[in-house]
Amino acid sequence: GLETTLAKADKRLGTFQKGLKAAGDKMFNAGRALTMGVTLPALALGGAMLKAGSDFDSAMTKSLAIMLDVTPEMRKEMEMTAREIATTTQKSAVEAADSYFYLASAGLDAAASIGALPTVARFAQAGAFDMALATDLLTDAQSALGLTIRDDVVKNMENMNRISDVLVRANTLANASVQQFSEALTNKAGNALKVLGKDLEEGVAVLSVFADQGIKGAAAGESLAIVFRDLQTASIKNRDIWDDLGVSVYDSNGEMRNMADIIEELTGLLAGMSDEEIKVTLTSMGFQDRSVKNIQALLGTEDAIRGYEEALRSAGGYTEQVADKQMESMASKLGILKDKAIDLALSFFDKMGPAIVDTIIPALSDMLDMLGPVIEKIAEILPGLIEELMPTFTDWIEKMGNAAETFGELDPKMQTFIVKLGGIAIAAGPALMILGQLARMGSGLAGLGK
Repeated sequence: GLETTLAKADKRLGTFQKGLKAAGDKMFNAGRALTMGVTLPALALGGAMLKAGSDFDSAMTKSLAIMLDVTPEMRKEMEMTAREIATTTQKSAVEAADSYFYLASAGLDAAASIGALPTVARFAQAGAFDMALATDLLTDAQSALGLTIRDDVVKNMENMNRISDVLVRANTLANASVQQFSEALTNKAGNALKVLGKDLEEGVAVLSVFADQGIKGAAAGESLAIVFRDLQTASIKNRDIWDDLGVSVYDSNGEMRNMADIIEELTGLLAGMSDEEIKVTLTSMGFQDRSVKNIQALLGTEDAIRGYEEALRSAGGYTEQVADKQMESMASKLGILKDKAIDLALSFFDKMGPAIVDTIIPALSDMLDMLGPVIEKIAEILPGLIEELMPTFTDWIEKMGNAAETFGELDPKMQTFIVKLGGIAIAAGPALMILGQLARMGSGLAGLGK
């Protein structure tokens, strides 16, 4: 009778087990699909939005820390300008935010920085370097040339655009990069042009000729400064010799003539001479060894200087043209899509930021403050609790040993039934927990509609 009853119970148990497994599988698959399709992407998207927003906010905060009297409204305008840069150029919003620091370091206030940022971004893109370097190069060159106007935002931007266009155009004309031309201006050449009252286009034209001779960057800036200085010094100290040779540095008003005209007269004077005769003539005119080699590098280049100068005087808008052409590549277009997605994240962060700062972070902080004493209390009582429970645990182990001996003496079919029943109990616990949790979640979601 016992065997028959066990057989029937075992059969029913098997049917129940199969049903429970099928239900568990469905629940598991549904949970996994929900997790993979909704939960994880939502968490990843939320984390990405939070990171993008916090990175941008951090960059803005660091940049504006050295910029005085920036109102919340002005900061908002600066943020929007930086975000617009990211969606129209290859530069990111964080890069644009970082550039405000260098603009502030150059003495520009918030309003001037907002006006300068688009120019810096196009200059960086056309010159193929990052915005931090672009800001340094452009503002330093502008300062060296004496073209920084802090009390007139419009005029200051006009000067900055002009410098950017001339340097980018020179890059396409001569054998030097935008960065090398910028470095030449910041290393003595810009100041020399300012002192003599010569304009940017003439100076960069001569730098372009030097670049064609392999003299670039800071070295070119120093060479141009030496030529300007020694032309003046030599012609003044040896005026009679210069007059006899028919070469003049200054016009009738006492202003320094265009470099192409001076070089043309020197080239005509030295034409047909041997190397020795050229060296003797230049020395007699008052040139020192350090300037002779630079003068010789310019001989015969008067037409090139004039050609470069003419092209540079019509360079207006050239930076924007080059920057726009670079946006035609597939990589650039994909980059814009990415930056637009980040801009959406920044919009989300902009709306959620106050709630995160004012509500969520303080709540988490309070929670940690509350948990601190609890954890300390647990750590305090846990050793004594373990010590108190150890005898009970030892007794339980002994009883389990006795139960194992008793179980071993049972009929094999009874043993099998007990094992299956235990397995059902083990499986049913988590299943019931899942069902309970789903029920709780369902009731919670239903409550949202109230």
